[in-house]
Amino acid sequence: MNKYLRKLFDDHKNLSEKRENNLRNIKKHTLFSDPRGGQLLKLSKEIINDVVQNRPNEARTKIKIGEALIRNFHKDLLSLKKTIGMYVMESVLPLKELQNVKLEQLEESFEKAKEEFLEGKILYIYISQGKLYMPTEKHLKSFDTYAGALSDFCGELVRKARSEAVASVVNIHESIKRYRKTTEEIFHMLSEFAFSNSGGNRYKIEQLKGFLDLFDQFSYDLKVIHKDAIKDRK
Repeated sequence: MNKYLRKLFDDHKNLSEKRENNLRNIKKHTLFSDPRGGQLLKLSKEIINDVVQNRPNEARTKIKIGEALIRNFHKDLLSLKKTIGMYVMESVLPLKELQNVKLEQLEESFEKAKEEFLEGKILYIYISQGKLYMPTEKHLKSFDTYAGALSDFCGELVRKARSEAVASVVNIHESIKRYRKTTEEIFHMLSEFAFSNSGGNRYKIEQLKGFLDLFDQFSYDLKVIHKDAIKDRK
């Protein structure tokens, strides 16, 4: 009996140590230690700024870096999920311990960074090629992420129009007209697909309405400035 209890105790001790090691290994990839969400977010903001400041080459290079970062993250995430599944099946990681892993928060955090990245890529393609980018990569094909990126992209069109107006770009009237038309199309598309179901998304729809009003205000202000300039010349 003593020998039997000793074996049970040793097995229990070994299993406990194995669980601790496995949990420690998994926690290396949690929200608090994986820096890639923050890296992608920073990179995405730089891409947007590069496009607005007319630095297309820099933006293109950073987009490639961002795409590679996203692919690698999802590859590691899939591997992590498989490892967790294996640990659970082998009873070396209790399900209750997974509450501390915060895997869902890790995914949500990275998804927000991907939305910012998509916003930057949509802006880059639109300004450089005159069309709306539609993701084909499986890791970017999410309705909420893409819809959110489209909405925020329209805000960058407002910013772009403002910077062109300040710089007195010759075709500013045409730019504003085109940017407004694109924003209006996106507004109608997102409204049609019930993008306003949640509180956060309702805010995005209201935001798009605000962008349309800003474009109208830009057009009005430019007309007033143009009339005043003609009066001054007379």
